[in-house]
Amino acid sequence: MKKLIALASVVLLIFLAAAPAYAADIIPPAQPVLTLKVTVDETCKTNVRFEALLNGSPVTFGSDTAGMIDFYTGSPMLCVYPNIYLGSAPVGPGGVAEFGTWQEAGSYAGGAIYKSALYGTVFSNVVMYEVKKLPPAQPVLKLEAKVIGGISANKMDNVQLTATLILPDGYVDMSMSPLPPKVDFYSGNPLLDMYPNELLGSAFVVDGVAKLNTALKPGDYALGAACSLIPGGRIYAPQVYVSIPKLALNIDLKVDVASGAKAQVTLKAAVRVVELKPVTGTAAATVPSGPLKIDFYVGDPRLNMPLKYAGSAMTDRSGNAFIVISQAPGTYAAYAVCETNPYGTFASKTVNYRVSSSPIVPVFFDFWQRFFKLFSLA
Repeated sequence: MKKLIALASVVLLIFLAAAPAYAADIIPPAQPVLTLKVTVDETCKTNVRFEALLNGSPVTFGSDTAGMIDFYTGSPMLCVYPNIYLGSAPVGPGGVAEFGTWQEAGSYAGGAIYKSALYGTVFSNVVMYEVKKLPPAQPVLKLEAKVIGGISANKMDNVQLTATLILPDGYVDMSMSPLPPKVDFYSGNPLLDMYPNELLGSAFVVDGVAKLNTALKPGDYALGAACSLIPGGRIYAPQVYVSIPKLALNIDLKVDVASGAKAQVTLKAAVRVVELKPVTGTAAATVPSGPLKIDFYVGDPRLNMPLKYAGSAMTDRSGNAFIVISQAPGTYAAYAVCETNPYGTFASKTVNYRVSSSPIVPVFFDFWQRFFKLFSLA
């Protein structure tokens, strides 16, 4: 018996001597840290979003609340941790838990709590946030502008304006007018710090949209649109900016003269559209995308007076136009002109030509051929 007690005593002494070494090898899990972030967006149905990040080693196996974070709100004026329960969310990958809710306008303090079987209750930082009251929904007017390139007609609307009127849900028009709302379109100098105020025209709103086509000379513009509503007052669309390129017409005039007692003279004009680029020079010429009216003028270049109008013609799909006139023998000059809006008036170079007298010998020779052929057949 004494030997057994002695043996037990030796084993106990050895265990007590080694206990500190075993205790030194045990490292407890790191204390978790809970960080809270709150985002407010009054335009969303879920206007407050909580995002909690859990860092550390949250060992909570066997706990009823394992992997869940509780979110709270409260008054920012009280010196207590937020204690109004909002809801819970599970901890996802990366230790993040997200929760969204709706709260009325006001100032709040937000908090998050993680309950651990190992560490007890872990509190996040307190976040102060504010939910603002949105103003009543107001009508909105939006403006778009499209620039049409090239020249397609003598009077060309090279800018298309489109205004879109967006009315809030439940809006009731109190104007008592049988007509739909009307949108006024404006242009102005983009370098001035003021809303465009030069009226271009107006259009009624049809299916929420008002459109206006207008002609603007080459240059830079600020464009705007406004609409009067009851209720709502005068609303303005954010201004837009457009640049109208400098365009010109290159008119190449050629004259064909057919001999005869009364010569038939054909005036041909080939019309091309060119874009004037100040940096790189003139762009490649293109055919007009629509018919253009070309006016032809003819006269005696020796007379100190303007040439007389001879006729007009419309360009075809190839950009060509021509007229045929009869002229007596003599010396003439001709040129072609095209007036366009808003790009201006363009003219060809003056072409000098001569209509010769019909000689007698060719006429007599033609008569002799006809006479000989008639008797040879007999």
